[in-house]
Parts: sequence; C-alpha cells; structure tokens
Amino acid sequence: MADEQEPNAESTREEIETAGQGAADSEVTPPAQPQAPNPFQNFPADAQHVIQQAFALVSGPMRSPFWESFGPEHMTTFLEGQDREADRAFADRQRDRLFQGFLFVAALIFVLVIVVLAVFGDVREILPTIVVGMLAFGSGFAAGSRFRR
Repeated sequence: MADEQEPNAESTREEIETAGQGAADSEVTPPAQPQAPNPFQNFPADAQHVIQQAFALVSGPMRSPFWESFGPEHMTTFLEGQDREADRAFADRQRDRLFQGFLFVAALIFVLVIVVLAVFGDVREILPTIVVGMLAFGSGFAAGSRFRR
C-alpha cells in the first residue's frame, strides 16, 4: 500500500484537465462531493428520530387549524355559494345591459325630437340651451356610470 498515494487537489485537477484535453467525445466527471456529516450521529436512534421530527415541523409549512375542520360538506356548501354568486353576477350583467339599451333608445328618441323640432319648428333661439343641457346630462350620466363600477 505504500505505492498507493492519496490523491490531493493538485493531482485531481491535473487528471481532470488532461482527461478533458484527450478525446473530445469523452465526458469528464468531477470528483464526488463529500457528504455533510450528520451532526446527530452521536445521539441514540430514538433521540435522532425525535430531533428530525422537530426539525421537520419547524421547517415544513404551517397548516392552519381551519383546514383540519374543513371537510367535503363544507366544500359542497362553498361551491353552492359560488354558484349562487355566479348566477347573481350574470343577472346583474343582464340587467345592466338592458338598462343601457333603454338609455340608448331614450337618448336616440330625445335627439330625434330635437332634430325634428329644429328642422320643422321655430326653436332656433332655445336650441343652444337644449344642446348644452343634453351635453351636461350626458357627461354627468357617463361619469356616474363609470364611478359605479
């Protein structure tokens, strides 16, 4: 055993470099990293087990007591509530669309009445006041409908 030498860092590095320069097809594997020693190896086996469990509790995710009591019947209740909320949201969207359609038709009729009065009637002196009132009402309505959401 005298002729076997313990490899040092220099000889290992030289072996890796020369192996890398040899064949381009061959792969060079670095020496294996030493494993970290177990700091609890001097403790009895049952103490090691208790220590490992304590570290697992500390390093693992904390589980809320709420989830311990949350069962399938609660999930069913939760999903039923979600379905009711989805139905309510759908009904609200439908009601909003209907209301917006009604407002569009009302505004269109109002504009048509103003145009008919302007063309066939003698309302030229009050037409600027009517147009300013329409613009004020429309801008106020648009701002209010945007703030509601």
